[in-house]
Amino acid sequence: MSTPERQPRDKPPPLAELETGDISAMLAAGERVRECQRVLARTGATVVTEALDGHKLVDDWSHYPPGDVFDHESGAQFYFHVHRDVSGEIGHFHTFLRTGSAGDGGSGAMHLVAISMSRLGQAQSLFTTNRWVTGESWLPATEVIAALPGFGIDHAAPSWPLNIWITSMLALFRPEISWLLGQRDLAIDRLVGAGREPGAALDDRTLEICSELSISVDRRLNLLRAEMTRRNER
Repeated sequence: MSTPERQPRDKPPPLAELETGDISAMLAAGERVRECQRVLARTGATVVTEALDGHKLVDDWSHYPPGDVFDHESGAQFYFHVHRDVSGEIGHFHTFLRTGSAGDGGSGAMHLVAISMSRLGQAQSLFTTNRWVTGESWLPATEVIAALPGFGIDHAAPSWPLNIWITSMLALFRPEISWLLGQRDLAIDRLVGAGREPGAALDDRTLEICSELSISVDRRLNLLRAEMTRRNER
């Protein structure tokens, strides 16, 4: 997918503005998401229970599975945990790409997006965080957006359906994630414009969630199918 420039638009771009190849790629990713959810549901599991892997969920910032999930070839990383009191949320996934450097006071990993999960194990929103929340190596939104296609977990531990699901979620909602990252930088820009030093803004505990957007996998797939049908009928 192309890399959009950061713009102060108040919502993500509509599907009608995207290229047909991008619509097709997102539709394929959405079908993979649905298939992962289907095969897990057959045994009463969800991507959340796969991440917990038998562990009891504790509200203390613990990571699940313990030690996180890494793909050392792609540099992708994710974990599930809970640290915020949000209606209907059981916890959320944080996704990262390793940058190879622990510069800018960070961990050597740039945070891409978090996926909020409902108590039924369904994705309900995407959000970005300030640097202090994850201890990431902070990069401008344009650089993070350019890196998004590189996220992928291409192995079966701890759960093949979970790894395919989270990889596909970042492809299914890539335009929205790109927009959220731009909004993240605008939130930091507002703090700096109000007189905060850039470093202090990134560590400002009054700003935890920089941007958030409600999502629905089913609604997304319906819209993608409708858009593809519209284009095929032209």
